[in-house]
Amino acid sequence: MPSRKLLEEIRAERTRCGPSCGVAKVLGALKPADRADLESAIADRVITGSQIARALSKRGQRLAAQTIAKHRRGDCNCAQAH
Repeated sequence: MPSRKLLEEIRAERTRCGPSCGVAKVLGALKPADRADLESAIADRVITGSQIARALSKRGQRLAAQTIAKHRRGDCNCAQAH
């Protein structure tokens, strides 16, 4: 039986560090105007992650819809910095 309480384990999960998610990497590689457009698209919940992923793919940026969804939920490591 684990000696740590569940709440302690949950809090420890949110404090892990690691590389930023793919969204942060793509944002960092874009020109300022494109970055602003991508940030707006991510914030707009009417636009799906699949739409964003397809549009980025046409411009040579690979990003999975699932990665965008995880970023939107704040469930990625780059959310730790905010």
